[in-house]
Amino acid sequence: MTSGLDLSRFHLRRIPTPEWVVQGVIHSSEIEPDQLQQLETQSNLIQELVEQTLAWALTDPEAITRFRHLHGYADGVEGEYFIGRQFIEPDPSQRGQFLVECECCLTRNDYRGLPAIYHRYTVVVAWTPAAQTGTAVFSRERAQANRLAQLDYRLVHTFDLESLPRGAKLSEHTRDPVLARWPEVLAILQNAAAEAVEDGSGSGELDDDFFPSRLAMTGEYYIDSISGDDPKKVIVMLHFLENPFMAGQTDVDYLGYDLSLDLTAYPMTYELWGSSAI
Repeated sequence: MTSGLDLSRFHLRRIPTPEWVVQGVIHSSEIEPDQLQQLETQSNLIQELVEQTLAWALTDPEAITRFRHLHGYADGVEGEYFIGRQFIEPDPSQRGQFLVECECCLTRNDYRGLPAIYHRYTVVVAWTPAAQTGTAVFSRERAQANRLAQLDYRLVHTFDLESLPRGAKLSEHTRDPVLARWPEVLAILQNAAAEAVEDGSGSGELDDDFFPSRLAMTGEYYIDSISGDDPKKVIVMLHFLENPFMAGQTDVDYLGYDLSLDLTAYPMTYELWGSSAI
């Protein structure tokens, strides 16, 4: 098994986007209809620049050193990729220029011989339709956040103690305040979920790419378990979901996060502990 990309066999080439992939182009409402038509006409040129940028980032020695791409267990990854989601908006730093974000999904075949996502990147280019040319842009070179990595955090499936996959292991002394303040528990977990991800994750851009990556995540999360015998330290495990990386998937676990709640505090408080891949 290869540890890292085998550059002697790696040749980047685009394949059709599978039907199961989250995809589509989102345009900022600030783009005028004639500008949008221009961008759509030049989409092939834009995607050529995106591919050139991705190929450089993955294979150029200087770029590999700069971005520190570490690909473990990359057996079977030989360069096929497809484009998933895209976001286009005017570049606030240059009139007549647009920022185009492309989610590029590097693939290898799954057990059925079908393309599955090995790794996701966001490649951002600044494109000038009038000149039909553009340049790569990196996260540390612009003020605004990556649009494709912005998440809307939503609790799913687990709205009561009975629905938790691993249940509620609470002493009677702790269970009563949990039930009495359950709406507050759900509200504070929403805040904790957003803080846990935003404070310690990468955007998926070439120079901001590490685990956990918001680009892979849906924003949905559920409560896996809740436990404790002390109301001052109720332990909660949250699970965050990711977008499908192969056909037939739903509700894919991606990230686990532990935190504790103090149910004796008014208002209730929480302490984040740490994350883990699941």
